[in-house]
Amino acid sequence: MSKYLQGAAFYLFFYLFLGLLNSAIMYVGVKFLHITPTIILALLIFLTVFVLFFGFKKSIEVVFGFIPSNNRLILGWVVQFVSFIVLASTVEVFFSRFISSVKLFQVLSVFINFSVFFFTYWLSIKAIVLRGDFEVR
Repeated sequence: MSKYLQGAAFYLFFYLFLGLLNSAIMYVGVKFLHITPTIILALLIFLTVFVLFFGFKKSIEVVFGFIPSNNRLILGWVVQFVSFIVLASTVEVFFSRFISSVKLFQVLSVFINFSVFFFTYWLSIKAIVLRGDFEVR
């Protein structure tokens, strides 16, 4: 299980880096280059997809020492990405009905997102990418 946590933490680093990079590109583009935010967002979509897929692939290669087939890799990444967004949003909407404090909900949201991220990473790696080809110890 520690391999999955290490892989997810490595992949989460790409999310952090990408968030900082996207923010910097948006700030510079709007503030100094006077580009419409819509145009910048359209360009950032391709960068985001590329970097997240690369980070997912590298997390498997570095942590597990295993290079999966492209079909499993792409399917695992799509399943992890979509299930993370859907599951995290669903859990947050569920808990938002019971918590009235905004600050408490923001703190809970961080824990929900981390937990769901690690769970969906584990699920996509275990069930799709490494399915029967590799035993993680």
